[in-house]
Amino acid sequence: MARALHPTWCRERIVTVLKFLGDETGIDKKPTTRISAIAGLVGNEKSWEKFDRNWRKVLKAEDIPYFHAVACERAADEFYGLDVMKRGKIVDRLVTVIMESSLQPYSHGIVIPHFNAMSLDFRSHYTSGHPDIPYYLCLAQTFMEVSHTADKLPPEEQVLFLFEKQDEFEKDAGILFQEFKTNPDWPNHVRLADCHFVPIEDVPKYPGLQAADLLAYESFRQLDNKHFQPKLRPEWKARTAIKVLAQKLGEYGRYFDKKTLEALEVEHAEWLKEPKWEELDGSKGKR
Repeated sequence: MARALHPTWCRERIVTVLKFLGDETGIDKKPTTRISAIAGLVGNEKSWEKFDRNWRKVLKAEDIPYFHAVACERAADEFYGLDVMKRGKIVDRLVTVIMESSLQPYSHGIVIPHFNAMSLDFRSHYTSGHPDIPYYLCLAQTFMEVSHTADKLPPEEQVLFLFEKQDEFEKDAGILFQEFKTNPDWPNHVRLADCHFVPIEDVPKYPGLQAADLLAYESFRQLDNKHFQPKLRPEWKARTAIKVLAQKLGEYGRYFDKKTLEALEVEHAEWLKEPKWEELDGSKGKR
């Protein structure tokens, strides 16, 4: 399992585990942004090897060491001095690498003011007891939905999750992962392998984390443009990159705004009406 953490340039690695490499944007303990999002891609080792090669070819051709979405948007760091057309070309080429790969992208985003308007009970339920941190709703959805990638594979196949290391949420995210992994009432708990966090200095070695950063950032901007940028011309609200990526995301791109949160609340209300384990026959754990 430890060997699966290494990128494809390492000689020793495991080849039977699916890997999901993800990234987050708009997250903090006291949310100051209006959007929070988690995105990433999942696939087997062979798919990741091909993806890594193609991603690195683009970076080499464009003479940049690694991709970071915010730096590219602001023409900062490695992108300093590049005009908007050049930076747009780089993004287009990297989006093409994602689209032509056999990896499946996932993206979950949430409109924070809309989430904050929901009931305390609802917010607590969908964030595992963290009603003021909507990030946990996206994280839980990511764990659950990505686990189904392995549904048609042999029973022993699992998904390994890798994220960029970040101090604020890493501990709680690990706890949430373990709750899912050890929950016998959720059938797909057997599909979860482990959840690890890559040190920030090693992120440039992982093309998958750079791709996840691009996908998370574009998801963030799409939701922000839609809900909080009324002065933008309609044709500018949907960015080119996310319009292309949406074709591959399909049903695996899920975004929670007022409408979808209210639909989820109806689902939650129905769940509350169902009998719980401890209420049945007076014996916990029996149906």
